[in-house]
Amino acid sequence: MAYQNLDVMFGGGNGILTDDIRQHFNQNGTTLFSNDRNALLNYEGEGKVWALFGDGAMTYDLDRNPEKAPSLAEMTDKALQLLSKKENGFFLMVEGSHVDWAAHANDAAAVIHEFLAFDEAVGKVMDFAQNDGNTAVVILSDHATGGLSIGSRNCSGSSSLSLEDLFGAVSNYKISASGLESILVNTKPDEIKSVFKEYTDVEITDEEMQTLLSSKNYKEGDYTQVGTSENLAHNIVKILNARTCFGFTTGSHTGEEVLLASYHPQGDILKGNVTNRGVNEYLQKVAGLEISLQDLSDSIFAKHQDVFAGMNYSIDKQDPDFPVLKVKKGRNTLEIKAFSSVAKLNGKSFDLGSVIVYIDKNDTFYLPVHLKEKL
Repeated sequence: MAYQNLDVMFGGGNGILTDDIRQHFNQNGTTLFSNDRNALLNYEGEGKVWALFGDGAMTYDLDRNPEKAPSLAEMTDKALQLLSKKENGFFLMVEGSHVDWAAHANDAAAVIHEFLAFDEAVGKVMDFAQNDGNTAVVILSDHATGGLSIGSRNCSGSSSLSLEDLFGAVSNYKISASGLESILVNTKPDEIKSVFKEYTDVEITDEEMQTLLSSKNYKEGDYTQVGTSENLAHNIVKILNARTCFGFTTGSHTGEEVLLASYHPQGDILKGNVTNRGVNEYLQKVAGLEISLQDLSDSIFAKHQDVFAGMNYSIDKQDPDFPVLKVKKGRNTLEIKAFSSVAKLNGKSFDLGSVIVYIDKNDTFYLPVHLKEKL
């Protein structure tokens, strides 16, 4: 993502930045904000800007400190402000990624809050699109997760449940299960019951207390396994969900069709039962692309064996994470680093216009066809 030369990128991930990425930002004029919400929201510049919060992923919206980290809606609004200055238009992708994480964890409260946070961001987009009069919007997900049900074996007569029956308990949960986990791991056992009550209004039983203390591991590293392994967050979720009328069928993905909603200023909306390829074709059409994505892919991501056929080339794997393709022809030497958009010709750097992809399984670089013209 860093080498795609994006105009805006807001989210988590300070800990993923490398010195090479920081150097690239300095060279292409990208402004980088780290853990500085005010700097991002007050930014009015013209150049490329990244704003990252936290070392890895941002927290759930339910756990977010609004003074330190922006909401998804705030980041969306700022991105729209900056991108709308561009005369040729823009493409913006906004992801409510933690809806999936919360559903993997079977955390009903976190799921609800993440949907509300995403809905608020959609509101910012729709306000902009309707005022702009030249913007299309597509809202969809890549899959469903968790199998959330309204009504469960804990609640009888689900068809006649009141709003209080459905949402009374979950509305009192002030923190996500993973957020509570991070607090309980540093809490003395004799204080766990009171802390649990403080954040959830739930008085846990002695048996539930023992379940928490017997958790096999206090932190599940793989977010897709939180809902199924006997970690502390999973056991917290079981206790919380037992007080609600929400149920989950799995901690993994589910196969149902997903939401598709769209808006177009002239009414040319995307609707019906649409495949992922159909969504892509629609986006190409409304963006006015004259060359199809498939044709672009064929020209930008060709195999290096085909691009440099008949030439002398080798792959330097001194750094196994970022191998370098070296091509020689006459007195010229071309060096192409994997996962970068910058190459070197006879030691002089130049921009490729696209990120280079390297696949270790077939030891192949995928790169622009026009690179052979450099030699």
